[in-house]
Amino acid sequence: MGAVVNPTQSFASPEFTILRIRLNLQIIDIEFYSIPIRKKTKTRKMSSLSADQKQALDTQAVNNFREYLQIPSVHPDVNYDACVKFLEKQAKSLGLPIKIVTITTGKPIVILSWIGEEPELPTILLNSHMDVVPVFEEKWTYGPFSAHVDDKENIYARGTQDMKSVGIQYLEAVRRLKQQGIKLRRTVHISFVPGI
Repeated sequence: MGAVVNPTQSFASPEFTILRIRLNLQIIDIEFYSIPIRKKTKTRKMSSLSADQKQALDTQAVNNFREYLQIPSVHPDVNYDACVKFLEKQAKSLGLPIKIVTITTGKPIVILSWIGEEPELPTILLNSHMDVVPVFEEKWTYGPFSAHVDDKENIYARGTQDMKSVGIQYLEAVRRLKQQGIKLRRTVHISFVPGI
């Protein structure tokens, strides 16, 4: 396993630079691009959300997060079926196409795609993993997969920090942007990968 990082290269103009990172993992070759927004980008106007709409989105985000946390996707022997089913439901609610790729049996890679207005442009990849580390239930105040909410609105569950929160943040950000009528130039892929 190796990683090659090329220094930043300038293309065409000083405000348009590409940092290319290539990871070689068996048969997978992925290129990531970080491309600053050009100064002459046209402005996209967002519609405002009402207080009720924001509250409804917040409630939905918390409910989705808790539902995802309640899936016991404990490493190393994870059955990802419930995670895949949950992500299929999220893709449907967001109106996003979903692709499930299996390179290793029992370890699906789930990819939701928000297709941009200019899909020929390099894409953005947001990544998180579906598995969580093992738990020792006797050390927990609340069940590790209960997604218990206390009186201060703290949520307790395995995966709240690493890393189910990140995956939900990606999905809920897309939900809010779409609800406000935002359309991106580039395609955004959101991948949910299994543990190693």
